[in-house]
Amino acid sequence: MIVCVCHGVSDRTIKAAIKNGAASVEDLGASLGVGTCCGCCRETAADMLAEAACTGGGCSSILNAFPVFTLTPVAA
Repeated sequence: MIVCVCHGVSDRTIKAAIKNGAASVEDLGASLGVGTCCGCCRETAADMLAEAACTGGGCSSILNAFPVFTLTPVAA
């Protein structure tokens, strides 16, 4: 599937770049041009990076970077 239409970059190409060390959307932009034109692919590229981190066993550290809030009902 083509992820970056502007530069014709596929998901397979992005996965290969991640496997070879790309760790951010900026890294993908520098090596493949992903996210450097219209920007529509940046979110998908970020999702692919997060997925790769989870697959590599680093998912808990990514998830812990985002705070979880618990809402408590307010008495009326």
